[in-house]
Amino acid sequence: METKKTNLEDSSKQRKLNEILNELNNIEQYCMDQNLTLDEMKVIFEPLKDLISVKTVFSRKLFVSCLFALIFGLIVAAYNFECVSWFFMVILRLFLIGILPIFDWTPFARNQCILIKPEIIPETNLTNPLNCDVCESLYNVTILSDSQLNLIERRYFSIYEPFILPFETMIDGSNFSQNLFDDAYLMSSVPCDLGTNLFKTKKVSVEMLYEHANNGIFQNWFVHFRNCDTQSIKYVRYLLQSLNTFKSMYRTNSNWILFSQKYLTESFKILDIEYGNLIIFTQIQGGNFIELTPINECSICHTLKLYLPEQNSLIFISNLWKLSYKPDPNSLNSLAIIEEMFWDD
Repeated sequence: METKKTNLEDSSKQRKLNEILNELNNIEQYCMDQNLTLDEMKVIFEPLKDLISVKTVFSRKLFVSCLFALIFGLIVAAYNFECVSWFFMVILRLFLIGILPIFDWTPFARNQCILIKPEIIPETNLTNPLNCDVCESLYNVTILSDSQLNLIERRYFSIYEPFILPFETMIDGSNFSQNLFDDAYLMSSVPCDLGTNLFKTKKVSVEMLYEHANNGIFQNWFVHFRNCDTQSIKYVRYLLQSLNTFKSMYRTNSNWILFSQKYLTESFKILDIEYGNLIIFTQIQGGNFIELTPINECSICHTLKLYLPEQNSLIFISNLWKLSYKPDPNSLNSLAIIEEMFWDD
């Protein structure tokens, strides 16, 4: 029925158009019978041309106005309604992930400045050389508690000595993992500094990594990456806030996510932790072997080797220590989060 109605409307429009063309042809023939020149005919038809131009310009202005009104309405809706902003954000992220094979936009997304900044050597090493004597006699890492906050600040932080803090409240690792990977911002993001044996390329979304790790094709795998999504960084901090009280005094700069399954390797994975941060390595599930290597200037200090079991956090200052880890091959589901927090020495 609708098709028949559409055909009738099209035929009616065509009939009217044919009538207009016949009228124009009759007028042209009449002018030619009156021996009018082309210039005289242009003068006669000029008002009709102007009328058509005015209607065309008006139609274009109306279309542009409606388009701007639509865009403005969408912006207002996205600003006032979280569900709308979330929808557009997901669409945008999927689009950006889709064009990655054609155009690698990730360097632009991760740089805060378009101009390339020269590498700057931290002034701390120049104006206030590190006293390597503070770590010369360190051979192991001490286990403390949140009740020893005064000792943490006055001793361990003052000489950059690493320590371990058990969780204040025991958590369900499976529920934590589910809540973590339910975050839409995290799942649709493209991670930085990715290391994994699941893909030959490092330009994949977190969602693709998570699905690939859990589809049963790989039995032994590891994944680690720096989380570059601002909203997701805040969400991860929210999930971790109840585990240790003392870190509420510090602001998160970025975080890393590490997860693995029965991955056996002899080599340690070096993580590019930024210099000058307070580092909190939180082991949610399973465990990891960890090495804290002193910076090159402190060759008199020893590499600290330890095993970090679940429900514990390793805390240290990256001014003195470099971090590497090795997954525990006996951990069926290992999950850890590393927070890099601003440190004012």
